[in-house]
Amino acid sequence: MVGILIRSALSVAVACLVLGGCAIKYDMAGKFENANEVFRGTVLHNLLIGRAEIEATGENSGVTCRGHTYVTYVPPLSFGCAGQRGKADMLCEDGRRIDADWLAASCTSGSGRGSDEYGNRFNFVFGLDSKEAEAFVAAALPTVADKPRVRGPATDGANDAAAKPAPQPGDFNRKTARQGLPDFPIVPADVSYRPTKPHPDDIAVILANANYQARGKDIPDVVPAYADAEGFKQFAIRGMGVKEENVVFVKDATAAEMTYVFGTRRNFKGKLYEWVKPGKSRVFVYYAGHGAPGDKTGRSFLVPVDADGSLISLKGYPLEVLYQNLSKLPAKSVTLVLETSFSGVSENGDVLNKILPDLKSKDTPVPSNITVASAGAANQIASWERNDSQSLFTNYFLKGMSGEADNAPHGNRDGRVGWSEIDAYLKATLTRFARQYYGRRQTARIVPAGAG
Repeated sequence: MVGILIRSALSVAVACLVLGGCAIKYDMAGKFENANEVFRGTVLHNLLIGRAEIEATGENSGVTCRGHTYVTYVPPLSFGCAGQRGKADMLCEDGRRIDADWLAASCTSGSGRGSDEYGNRFNFVFGLDSKEAEAFVAAALPTVADKPRVRGPATDGANDAAAKPAPQPGDFNRKTARQGLPDFPIVPADVSYRPTKPHPDDIAVILANANYQARGKDIPDVVPAYADAEGFKQFAIRGMGVKEENVVFVKDATAAEMTYVFGTRRNFKGKLYEWVKPGKSRVFVYYAGHGAPGDKTGRSFLVPVDADGSLISLKGYPLEVLYQNLSKLPAKSVTLVLETSFSGVSENGDVLNKILPDLKSKDTPVPSNITVASAGAANQIASWERNDSQSLFTNYFLKGMSGEADNAPHGNRDGRVGWSEIDAYLKATLTRFARQYYGRRQTARIVPAGAG
């Protein structure tokens, strides 16, 4: 989807001398104009032979496309690459072919547009570094979320009769997640909330860490994390009255991004501190992803997607630091919901490297001025629904908050859901189903403000 940019013989020779080689690799990213898909890939650009190889993968479909590019137009009297035009031909794993046109801004950057034979149209940019590509994808995903799925060989009109049913979240194959393909369920639980008045000063920060395998650190993926986080987003907006523009949604947060938002042990004033309106903002923080013990002291850590299974304490975000920094926010109230466990074992495999000694997390004390609801005790596993569509805790937490927990026998039917009612409701649902499905004990930990 991105072009090879041909230089004159002199410019190629200079580049090869300066770079110590003639191959340059950089990132590309793009989104579809008429479908729910965003893609990211790489370009391997050989300056000497005048050719670029491309590989790009859809964030939602997991389909990878590969191909090459060629130049079709070079501006007269041009010494550099700006203004060059070209085409890209690609073949995808599902059989579709892609044609794209590109325009160079420099010898290693530019933009373009393309389409396939099924009418899926997209635009893209190239010449990005990894951080820029990540930012592009994070910004683009919400803009295509409400669009129809990508049309393809199985859904083209002529083949509809023989087409297989469209894949649903529950059809997800856990093997795909282990391979590191970004094809995760994204559909949230179907939950309706009672009407609530808007709270324009409130803030929700939502972190969804699903795609760990993309970083190659031998940490298993968290299959339902995106769907869980989408569900909590709907709860924040519809159930709590948070304005959509006040929702910070981060997919696959790195250690640097967590530090940026929440601060450090020495400096608690992360970006979240700046967003809060003192005494007015209610703050809701949600995290779906791995947690793990990091050392022999029993300290618990949230696991960023760029962590290493053998060095959790080095790149993990300490749970105690998160608690303390949230407790120092000048907010009206702070609620933290954790869809994770800290045992080092997940539904999809071990988080910690097996060569490490047996490490065990201890329950971390909660400051008295924040509320924390977590999927289970430090030594328990955070279970998923049997079809991997959602995590058990998040699914029933959201259903309980929608009003189900206020009904008998869990609640008093006063029209409000209290934390004691949520606790009772989760024991009757989450705890029962974890035992029924997997034969394991999982009891949500609910610590309301004032009880820590």
